[in-house]
Amino acid sequence: MRIDLKIAAAFIVPSALLLWSLPAVSEEVRRTGWVPNVGALEDGEPPLGDLWTFRCPPGGSFRMSVDTKDDDDQGGAGIDPVLGVISGNGQLVASADDEQACTYDPLCGFGCPAVEAGLCGPGANHSIIIQDRGDATSTDEACRGGGGYDLVLEVFNVNGVPLPQGRVRLGGGAAAQSQPRWLREAGFTLRGPRLDDTALP
Repeated sequence: MRIDLKIAAAFIVPSALLLWSLPAVSEEVRRTGWVPNVGALEDGEPPLGDLWTFRCPPGGSFRMSVDTKDDDDQGGAGIDPVLGVISGNGQLVASADDEQACTYDPLCGFGCPAVEAGLCGPGANHSIIIQDRGDATSTDEACRGGGGYDLVLEVFNVNGVPLPQGRVRLGGGAAAQSQPRWLREAGFTLRGPRLDDTALP
């Protein structure tokens, strides 16, 4: 049977345009963790926190947020979470603090951090630092004892298409067990796909 390419193209082109116009399906990656309160720091003392690693492609973007957990079994959260995102060459590409309401109200007050449209920086291996910056001078022990959190991350390529979890590699993997280069150059010698409750710059 002979196929008229002009007729075929009339069907193919609109179909391609339709697929291009469809909204990207969310590919959220979720992790949970616990951080201590940063507390009052001495001169030169780095704060404690968690560090996660993920892949952020050149020209791509990301969306992420940190939410609280029910730390006191009464709907209260023991942390005031903040987050920072660092590119593969150690450049701070995003930071967040009180951009959205928390599911469980922090006992210290304030809100939860969220980055809606972060841009991938130089180097594909990016890092996320999560810390509890609750009031270290508070007399309420529940406000200074640290607490749990939920991390949600979405990464998109240069065309805005969400990457599957396997390509995001949140937390590291067999090929990314050592800490990021920028962290090694800062003089830290810790290892692991997630650096947990550790001193971070």
